[in-house]
Amino acid sequence: MNRSRVLVAVVCLLAAVTVIQAALFSCPKCGYEQPEGATKCSHCGAALTPPVAATNQPVVTPPAVRTAWANAAEAEFNKAKAAGLQGKSWLAWFYTRNALALNTLSGETKAVREADLVKAQKQVERTLCSTEVKCPVCDGSGRRAVKVRMSDGRMQAMSSDSLLCLRCGGSGRLPAVRMSDALNHERAQAARDYTALQQDRNWVGLSGVWLPPDLASGLTLSNRVAIIQALGSPCLNCAGMGVLACTRCEGTGYLKCSNGDCVMGTVTCPDCGGSGTPKKTDRFNRGTLVTSFCNTCQGTGRITCKTCRGKAFLPCPVCQGKTALVCKVCNGSGQNPECTKCHGGGLIACTHCKGTGKYRGETCPECQGQGEILCSTCQGVGRVSRR
Repeated sequence: MNRSRVLVAVVCLLAAVTVIQAALFSCPKCGYEQPEGATKCSHCGAALTPPVAATNQPVVTPPAVRTAWANAAEAEFNKAKAAGLQGKSWLAWFYTRNALALNTLSGETKAVREADLVKAQKQVERTLCSTEVKCPVCDGSGRRAVKVRMSDGRMQAMSSDSLLCLRCGGSGRLPAVRMSDALNHERAQAARDYTALQQDRNWVGLSGVWLPPDLASGLTLSNRVAIIQALGSPCLNCAGMGVLACTRCEGTGYLKCSNGDCVMGTVTCPDCGGSGTPKKTDRFNRGTLVTSFCNTCQGTGRITCKTCRGKAFLPCPVCQGKTALVCKVCNGSGQNPECTKCHGGGLIACTHCKGTGKYRGETCPECQGQGEILCSTCQGVGRVSRR
């Protein structure tokens, strides 16, 4: 019986201690713990403002506001389509990114429109990245090498008018990836035109995002961070494309055969030295003429190059024939690395009120009672350029 009473007493005591600990809070000036309801520190005498418990209730956006965001995103998407049809790929890219940012707060239709926007953006980026370069195998002629017998009886490899180059298929050109420096330069030029067009519409700029005036005026801090982060921060190393043109092969994926003697896939015959006829010591066998031409090259003076196996080209040793390399700065994401200060969140605790939302018993003037402010390093984007 006594044991039961002791156990009950211990449980009650532990519960009481838990309640007391939960009710205590620290003085922001000296750090001494104070009981719930205290208005003055018992140690240093400083005025106290007990912390307000967070409700963690999500902010509900009214349906009319979500519809307005959806309409704004759709308007930008239509602008992107029109620019694409006019061949203005960079303008289409800017409008599509802006539409993705505005679509963040559009509510129920967000997922469906986002899929279409992402698909359109990737298509525009493929157009921006793609270019053509001269085929290094045929030197732009588009023709394949053939063996022609010359007037002196020797065979020589020459470009054919009827056979097409095995690498470029006769076009003389090869698809390649554009250099990021050129892309960054073009984007900077297009950004000026894009900004002027948005200003002509009287839209409001916010850290790279452009919004209708009625939507810009009602933004909360969380809304602002959401759309800024949706816009993203393109990696300058790869111009936001995630890939880099291989500088070794200039984006073609292939190089000419590394054998310096290789001409269109053939090399000089080592047995006859390119003459096509056998050596004097090989012409006679026991006094009888055996052959009048070199058996190794069959009189052509040239044989198939063993290095490239007659193709006259080899896969680029750097990109292994893939024409492009994944950007090492952004790991192929096309976005700048995460901000180390806010760890990509875009927000940090308010330095004025230490995240409490209150300063000297009143609403903090810096964070307006939110307890958080935009990260001073990335300004809410969550990413920082480190090029």
